[in-house]
Amino acid sequence: MATAGMRLLEASVQERILQVTRRVLRSSGFKFRDESASVISGSDEGVYAWVVANYALGSLGGDPLQTTGIAELGGASAQVTFVSSEHVPSEFLRTITYGNVSYRIYSHSFLNLGQDAAHEKLWESLNNLAANSTEKGIVTDPCTPKGYILDKNSTGEGVVLPGESKFTDSLQAAGNFSKCRSAAFNILQEGKEKCHYKHCSIGSTFTPNLRGSFLATENFFHTSKRREFCGELDINKLKHKSDMDPLHLHTQPGQRSSLAKPKCKPKKSIILIIVGSAAIALIIFFVCYTFLLSGRNRRVSLRYSVVIDGGSSGTRVHVFGYRIESGNPVFDFSGDDGYASMKLSPGLSSYAGDPEGASVSVAELVEFAKGRVPKRVLKESEIRLMATAGMRLLEASVQERILQVTRRVLRSSGFKFRDESASVISGSDEGVYAWVVANYALGSLGGDPLQTTGIAELGGASAQVTFVSSEHVPSEFLRTISYGNVSYRIYSHSFLNLGQDAAHEKLWESLNSPAANSTGKGIITDPCTPKGYILDKNSTGEGVVLPGESKFTDSLQAAGNFSKCRSAAFNILQEGKEKCHYKHCSIGSTFTPNLRGSFLATENFFHTSKFFALREKDWLSAMISAGESFCGDDWSKLKVKHPTFKDESLLRYCFSSAYIVSMLHDSLGVALDDQRVEFASEAGEKGIPLDWALGAFILNTATAISDNSGSKTKMKPEIEEDTLKVQMIPVHRKSSTTYVFTTKSESKPTKPILLLVLGLFLSIAITLAFLFVLYMILFSGWNPRSSFRYSVVIDAGSSGSRAHVFRYWLESGKPVFDFGEENYASLKLSPGLSSYADNPQGASVSVAELVEFAKGRVPKEMLKKSEIRLMATAGMRLLDVSVQEEILEVTRGVLRSSGFKFQDEWASVISGFDEGMYAWVVANYALGSLGGDPLHTTGIVELGGASAQVTFVSSETAPPGFSRTISYGGVSYKIYSHSFLHYGQDEAQEEILKSLQNSAANKDGIVTDPCTPKGYVYDNNSVLAAGNYSACRSVTLAKLQDGKENCAFEQCSIGSTFTPDLQGKFLATENFYHTSKFFGLDEKDWLSEMIKAGKSFCGEEWSKLKEKYPTTKEKYLDGYCFSSAYIISMLHDSLGFALDDERIEFANKAGEKGIALDWALGAFILNTDTTISAYNGRSRKMLG
Repeated sequence: MATAGMRLLEASVQERILQVTRRVLRSSGFKFRDESASVISGSDEGVYAWVVANYALGSLGGDPLQTTGIAELGGASAQVTFVSSEHVPSEFLRTITYGNVSYRIYSHSFLNLGQDAAHEKLWESLNNLAANSTEKGIVTDPCTPKGYILDKNSTGEGVVLPGESKFTDSLQAAGNFSKCRSAAFNILQEGKEKCHYKHCSIGSTFTPNLRGSFLATENFFHTSKRREFCGELDINKLKHKSDMDPLHLHTQPGQRSSLAKPKCKPKKSIILIIVGSAAIALIIFFVCYTFLLSGRNRRVSLRYSVVIDGGSSGTRVHVFGYRIESGNPVFDFSGDDGYASMKLSPGLSSYAGDPEGASVSVAELVEFAKGRVPKRVLKESEIRLMATAGMRLLEASVQERILQVTRRVLRSSGFKFRDESASVISGSDEGVYAWVVANYALGSLGGDPLQTTGIAELGGASAQVTFVSSEHVPSEFLRTISYGNVSYRIYSHSFLNLGQDAAHEKLWESLNSPAANSTGKGIITDPCTPKGYILDKNSTGEGVVLPGESKFTDSLQAAGNFSKCRSAAFNILQEGKEKCHYKHCSIGSTFTPNLRGSFLATENFFHTSKFFALREKDWLSAMISAGESFCGDDWSKLKVKHPTFKDESLLRYCFSSAYIVSMLHDSLGVALDDQRVEFASEAGEKGIPLDWALGAFILNTATAISDNSGSKTKMKPEIEEDTLKVQMIPVHRKSSTTYVFTTKSESKPTKPILLLVLGLFLSIAITLAFLFVLYMILFSGWNPRSSFRYSVVIDAGSSGSRAHVFRYWLESGKPVFDFGEENYASLKLSPGLSSYADNPQGASVSVAELVEFAKGRVPKEMLKKSEIRLMATAGMRLLDVSVQEEILEVTRGVLRSSGFKFQDEWASVISGFDEGMYAWVVANYALGSLGGDPLHTTGIVELGGASAQVTFVSSETAPPGFSRTISYGGVSYKIYSHSFLHYGQDEAQEEILKSLQNSAANKDGIVTDPCTPKGYVYDNNSVLAAGNYSACRSVTLAKLQDGKENCAFEQCSIGSTFTPDLQGKFLATENFYHTSKFFGLDEKDWLSEMIKAGKSFCGEEWSKLKEKYPTTKEKYLDGYCFSSAYIISMLHDSLGFALDDERIEFANKAGEKGIALDWALGAFILNTDTTISAYNGRSRKMLG
């Protein structure tokens, strides 16, 4: 059934459109007849609205004189429909029958007298007056508040804009309600002189006297909406604020205006209050008694501790949950509540040149931890940061600078933290912690020392060996700990600079040294790199390992020989052995006792075995066979066999296989068929991760409980010079071993009489609580299932992927959102999905980490009911469709196994139009205008990295593909939205720079770049930084206007793309906002302020700018000259915002609650399940 929009078309056009729709409906499988697709009249539309109103009120099928009329005020037309007792001319009469009762209904649609159409009529009439005026052409508009400048030329063209009038015949806003009312009345009475009926209330159209009560809906309701209080219209306040006359609606006695809500909820009965209060009081009494009087025998809820492992290749946060039973801590690393972790790269040591950069990754890890720890126990939960080998390689002063940055983040995290809890731990400490968790997992901690398992770790910068030795061990290598009254004498040493990556680097340095001294061409072979791979390493060891043509004459030549590689690795491990002054020195000059007992080989030992598909208990001889095969293969064949591996990752496996055999067999003496060594990353029945951080948690938690207990038995888990004492008792259960740390408890036995009283109180409380809930369900409409619900949206942007986790609830079947801290969380990881174009499998890692973050925010029991979506934007849109699909398929695999509710089509690349529309939705939701008058909504302009979006409600007719109509809260919005791909800030700057470089190449000379400050040095010496704001603005404008000559529309603001005149207010977000923030501009500062800031910045020397902004990274700092000019070129020179235009505001948040202007929130709003049944797997209702 088509309505007003179709009614305005010619009959022939209507029919052509209807024929197309009928063809679709005939083949739909539904029951359909051609006449079922039609354009209905305005009267029919009114009757249908009248039917549903009276059905809802329960009056349909009853006395006709007791029915309710309906008055509708749309944008293009108004309808009046009611049962009339007067004689009604046949053209206005509709007779319907329902329940054997006949209703004679007056119904008419006043076309072109809807709110928007009437307002347009007013402007046309005022402009006609202005055009015909003999003076300056100025007339007053009483319907617009004073101080607002209206630009309307004599033809009625143009838009209403604040600022200076560009028409000499513009209207002048006068803001007078009485005169506006008169003007409106004149429009409604137009043509009344042609009336030939008894009554013509509006124009020349028959209207009988209104009778009975009425519902005034659509724009009648929207205008009244903001004045409601419990359903009543606050007329006094309205009159006081707006100088309006009181509103009069004709209703029958005893019936109130239906501009008000139909009804207000009655107060709760006194009985309900008494029953509820009694139940709550008794429960509170019981809880208070339990917690205050029952002493230390009670069981307390989960407690939490956080350990951040600052490793060389990345930083990982571990969140541990434990509980106290009888005053003792109990751990369980297998459950979701017991353990969670997340890793971010690079490691802390990579921030040696930029210590402040460390704050970002640590802050993200803290956010992950906060998502796993309930807010109520945050201040009680300890957080520690322990840095390892990567940091140990740095100078002490650099270590301290990085640690100070991390301490600042941890102090403000909300967790319990002391400065000394962020430190660089020794290699021996790291080894002991790893040994503790391995034996804890295997159940051997607390037992015979000779039955414990040793651990060998191969990291990136160091290797650790830790085990119980029966030999005499020099004091500097010995650690003694006590556990369950059993003492363990542990050998532990960290071989710094002998980790896998550090040793590989040593090999290249050793190979390059003879090459530098060679009298020939300086070519020597590298046996640890497969044949066919070209290594670029100059004689100083600088450069990077890259495939392709060698650019150094003294480059290494890949030879790929396992035996020779193993010999080279052995030489590195034995370096300095001549200085050994101990009985045993297996590696270098370091004491190593004979290995005894079984061992777990973890970290890179395990990863390499996994790459070669070895089983956990395979002999070292199997590693040799795998290494020989790999090293001897040609590089081109290896890439075909392992297509998902990046070159730098695949390259290392020849060396690592040889290095492992050389360390474990050739140096430490493990036999090639020795079954004592097992490759592992987990241990025990529950698969506890072999991570030293878990051992640190176990030992430090024991201390915390002991210190708080006040018992005489003190536990000291700090690793001292020669001893570590921890008193623990192992408690063995049926299926697992749980270790309980013991302290003394002196609670007295509970008296039987107290138990009896407590039981009585508890029984009464539970009974009353049950009756209370039953009453709420049966009589008050309360639904116990209207609890919190969850939804996850992953925004896969060009620069990174961000997970948004939303919590919401239902009220009266409708979703209620609140983006406060408790109900919203997000985490961003870089790079973006599009960066995995050459390695789609790599996308799984970041998506998996984001999923883990989301799972930390969603209760486990809600996981299967909570939807997760991945929506990729501009970065992915730039890739070929086949590449997009490869990456998406990888992410779908992760999301399918995430535990969330997921369908394959929920991971997709969304259009720029969708992205703009979602951003518009969240902006207007935040501002409270979503669901209200379309003309009072706020537009949004976004400047991303790869694209720019412009989205707003336009009253102009847009060509196909540029507009879409969405509905929210019963209101339709016709939205213009377009994404200007390649016009994002980063893409535009890159294209302009490329064009400059090409220009230089064609001219065989040097060209200047006006968008980069003077003194900046490019890698390409054909471009010279010139720093000229005006010239930069010209260059950026040329980019924005490129192709405008191909414009096929009436108006093209950017390139050849249609853009209607901007209407209403706008929020400028993303890089618009970030640039304004960098320059210290206020949100409502004019664009002229941006020009001043840009001119000052662009004209400054690069060296001075670096001094002025020491904390801003150079890769960002050099872009602000360009961005300040590009913003003005886009907003003012192209889109037409005035330099003193107050309609535009720089923002990244909106509304009283400061809701983030992120399109993903709009996607969440429009795609959220809105019915209870949706959570039961049945029907689904979507907004938009």
